[in-house]
Amino acid sequence: MRLSVHVVVVSIVALALGAKLATGVVGLLVMMLLGGFFGAMWSGISLNVALRTKNAEITGASNVLIFPLYFGSTAFVPHELLPSWLQAVNEVNPVSYLVDAMRTLMLQGWHWETIGRGFLAGAAVGALTLPLAVQAFRRSVQT
Repeated sequence: MRLSVHVVVVSIVALALGAKLATGVVGLLVMMLLGGFFGAMWSGISLNVALRTKNAEITGASNVLIFPLYFGSTAFVPHELLPSWLQAVNEVNPVSYLVDAMRTLMLQGWHWETIGRGFLAGAAVGALTLPLAVQAFRRSVQT
């Protein structure tokens, strides 16, 4: 839910600064859905650390390990302008797929392949992290 609200706030600021929303209000709703879905899937990372360590400080500090994915994504620099090694990394960086899907909804319109890749990247993250989080949860309540 929190990421959906972030999508709205950032979109409002962008629109106030003169950006146009190519997909209109429906596109904003899809961006909210995409952000919320991705956030729910991404939460499996923090849940795993929290449930396995049972330590709030380590859980909070573990988020620092995620920053390279954010800063190395296409959020700040288009894919074509990245160094070749970082382009290769971004082929498997789920954050880049999220950013590209939202950027497409904002600037280009209904490019379903890019939007689908954003949802698919979120699903892939969830498929990796959430079963591990469930396993860690089961272990923590059994002990």
